[in-house]
Parts: sequence; structure tokens; C-alpha cells
Amino acid sequence: MMLLHNDRLMATSAADPLPSWNNGPTKQRLLAFIAKVTEEGSGSFVPRAERIAVHDNDGTLWPENPMPFQAAFPSTN
Repeated sequence: MMLLHNDRLMATSAADPLPSWNNGPTKQRLLAFIAKVTEEGSGSFVPRAERIAVHDNDGTLWPENPMPFQAAFPSTN
């Protein structure tokens, strides 16, 4: 989702903004969604100030209770 708020990243990777992704329906839907919500005048346009992206390690959200996975994982290995 960095594409939504980082103009430098978009400029440097304009040829393929997700080069490590397989070119399939998921990638195409994501790129279409980003285009739709970032195109001013679109019915789905989201102003820059209202765009929110959440990032964590590998792109997933880790639950924090009762113990963060990051703390539990080393104790099981």
C-alpha cells in the first residue's frame, strides 16, 4: 500500500509497482482499486489526507494478546 502515499516509490516503480507479485487476478484487482481511489473525480476517490495504510513485517497484522507472536515464537524453537 505504500503506493498510496509515497510518490517517490510510485515514480521509481511506475513500470511495475508490484514486481515481486505474480501477474494474476489479485494483483490486477489491487492495482485497479488503487487507481480508482487515487483518481481525482472518481466516485471512489479518497483524498490523500484520508488514506491510511497499515504495515507490519510481512504485510500481515499480528495479534498482540495474550503475548505478541514475536515474543512467543523464539520460545518455541
